[in-house]
Amino acid sequence: MSDSFSEVTETSFLGNLKNTLMGVLLGPLIIYGALHLVWWNEGRTLETYLGLKEGANQVIEIDSQKIDSNHEGRLVHFLGKAQTSEFLEDGQFGVRTNAIHLNRIVEMYQWKENKRTRRKKKLGGGSKSTTTYTYEKVWSRSQISSSRFKKASEYQNPNIMPLQNKAFSAKDVKVNSFRLTPSLIKEIKADQAIPLDDVTKTPLINQKSGNKVAGHVYYGDSQNPQIGDIRVKFTQTKQTDVSIIGKQHQNTIHPFETSVGENIQILNIGIHNSKSMFEKEQTKNTMIGWAIRLLCLFLAWVGFKLLMGPITALANLFPLLGTIVDAGTSFIAAALAIPLTLTVMGVAWLSHRPLIGGSTLGVAIISLLAFIYLRKKRASKKSQIHRKKSQSIAKPRKEERASKEERISESLPKFIIHGKTKKYGPYTKEKIQSFLERNKIKPTTPISIKGSGKVFLAQEVVKQKVTKAA
Repeated sequence: MSDSFSEVTETSFLGNLKNTLMGVLLGPLIIYGALHLVWWNEGRTLETYLGLKEGANQVIEIDSQKIDSNHEGRLVHFLGKAQTSEFLEDGQFGVRTNAIHLNRIVEMYQWKENKRTRRKKKLGGGSKSTTTYTYEKVWSRSQISSSRFKKASEYQNPNIMPLQNKAFSAKDVKVNSFRLTPSLIKEIKADQAIPLDDVTKTPLINQKSGNKVAGHVYYGDSQNPQIGDIRVKFTQTKQTDVSIIGKQHQNTIHPFETSVGENIQILNIGIHNSKSMFEKEQTKNTMIGWAIRLLCLFLAWVGFKLLMGPITALANLFPLLGTIVDAGTSFIAAALAIPLTLTVMGVAWLSHRPLIGGSTLGVAIISLLAFIYLRKKRASKKSQIHRKKSQSIAKPRKEERASKEERISESLPKFIIHGKTKKYGPYTKEKIQSFLERNKIKPTTPISIKGSGKVFLAQEVVKQKVTKAA
């Protein structure tokens, strides 16, 4: 039985066009969602930034060995060892340990389907898609449904996990004099493997007995694993050093609410001062902010790309042209998505951080102007090429017409604009008019002006004060 196969499907031009028209309806919704998410993210990022900055200025250092009522309601920072007197137990496997957390991790050997599709354009606007399905065996902590596999009858997984993952946590955890709340206990993550010697029971699973092999309780043949085999391991979090920031409420720590509505409650594993903890949170906030911004930018690009889908579909009537148009629409989508996303970011920051907001809007405007400039430059270049071609065609005609005009002007009297020379004295308008009529010179006859290199119509010469040329 092969673990991979391919399937070929063909889509007509009308089918592809229909899909792109559906994209036109979906595109605006994606763009709106992306911009809405940008706005929310900037508000969240700003609120977190201001809240952490306020917290860093208000936090005080305290000794966790004793409770000082003078610090009630204040934002405090302290160090200590998180520990508990409780014993956690997984009775099914006989595991019992004094720890903050005990975890049973169950994995099942299963089939996993991977799918990869390659699309090739065809002349006439259609397309040919080749989808390759591959199947591999993996260990997974969750049940993989094989009912949706392309070849579900050949690659079948068990319908349920015969054994479930479980987590046990202590309820009474202290750091010296302070008792930790469940939300803080959840943040203590320093897992260590539990030795197999501490596993005192190996219950039957699917009529199979468990064997202790390489850190796991294994159900099946570990040398030749089969679909449906189970392996189990255990981890624990023992007492460990922690650093905590939060609001002191008697002998417990709760979230501290800042003036901007940000709740501050931080727990780090290990010994850390308050400054480094706040810096770490600011870095985390920045990274999350930029991750969401990039996601929104990508979604906006996808939205604009979908809006231009029909253009690409029509161009795909000729595959080479379709490839060029597809690249062009991708560029245009990016040129629209970037300034639009930056504009929303800038407006969101403008009211709270004018410098950052103004800079962001500036970048948005510059990117938009750059796009417009590149478009105009490209259009101008095309216009110049077209003009050169037109000139190369019209040049012989112009030369022929100029030669004809020159022959006509040679037989006519020459005049020069008054002021260049006064050798023959000025002619009045009436005399020139009379001269033109006497010589039957039509008003539209071209007359060259000596010394100027210009050609005027006779009716234009009459309107000027001129001198007879030499």
